[in-house]
This record gives sequence, C-alpha cells and structure tokens, in this order.
Amino acid sequence: MLKIFISEVPSNLFTKAKLRKMGFKPASNYEAFVIFPPSRRRYKLYSIERAQPIDRSVGFSVLKIDNSIEAKQKFEEIRKRFMGGQ
Repeated sequence: MLKIFISEVPSNLFTKAKLRKMGFKPASNYEAFVIFPPSRRRYKLYSIERAQPIDRSVGFSVLKIDNSIEAKQKFEEIRKRFMGGQ
C-alpha cells in the first residue's frame, strides 16, 4: 500500500471525511495512506474517480398520521409505562 506525506498527496485522493463533505462516498477500497508528521498518524485516502454521489434521501422514513382512538389509547399506554404511571 502506498504511504505518502501530507505535502505529497495527489489532487485526486481524499479522506473519507473530505469526500462526505463534498457529497460523495467511497465505492472501493482505499488507495493509499497519508501520514501526518507530528504523531505520524495515518488516514486512508480514496480516489474521487471511484467515489459515488451520496443519495441524501436514503435513511428517512415516511410516517402516516394516525389520529384514530386506538392509536391514541396505545400511545397513552406506552407513555404511562415510560412515565411510571403518572
């Protein structure tokens, strides 16, 4: 695996955090490590060419509003259970 210092990083390689800020996610394994000098800490670098755009709509649920009497009674039962019968 390629190890490079921060001053030698090519312009097409980014950390996962930087890719996420740009709206991408890595689609393959890392290409190299970048080493930061003081503590010699290593971070994985991913290629922007192999990155995929992040679908921002994933992870959200659509809930239907249920104002029925049964739903309200169920909610009250659960609330009392968690609130200790108050």
